[in-house]
Amino acid sequence: MVKGCECCDSRQKNEEKNKIVKLEGGWVLNHYGGEDELYLGRFVLQTYDHRPDWGDLSQLEIATLGINLQRINSSLRHYWIKKFDDYIDQIYIAYFNDKPYKNTDIPKDIYNKLHVHMHILVRTHDTRKELIKKQIRLKDALGWHFIDYINKFPKIYQISSNGDDKVKQLMEYLNLSLSIKND
Repeated sequence: MVKGCECCDSRQKNEEKNKIVKLEGGWVLNHYGGEDELYLGRFVLQTYDHRPDWGDLSQLEIATLGINLQRINSSLRHYWIKKFDDYIDQIYIAYFNDKPYKNTDIPKDIYNKLHVHMHILVRTHDTRKELIKKQIRLKDALGWHFIDYINKFPKIYQISSNGDDKVKQLMEYLNLSLSIKND
């Protein structure tokens, strides 16, 4: 863990509250849940250990990334069908290589605060229909301006800022279906 790294700090805080899913190969899945992230189905997938760049990943982390993404995809789709009268159209996985410098130019104090992570966002069929009905372009609603459109998403997927039971139930399900078993 690196002090000042937003991902490391978030992982530690959420781990203390049992709000992460530990996956194979040193990966963890965390549901967003701050005051500005009020939509069920928005996650961060990150390495458990601090890894500033893709080149810093271990062989095990690299080897297990794809299988973890497949398992997350499958578990989320199964949960949605079981829990809602809706289904998942798409699961978006986004990695933004938004470092302000070339690797060789990054000052060490900034480089050490970077952390490999991906954003995972569920888009259901009803969410898509709702956005189209309100004449909102999907690429606008599902990009960085996501927060501007939360109130346009179906109410069933909106969560309260105090940490809705929907997130707790979803994370419990994902923990059961995805987490590594310590035998």
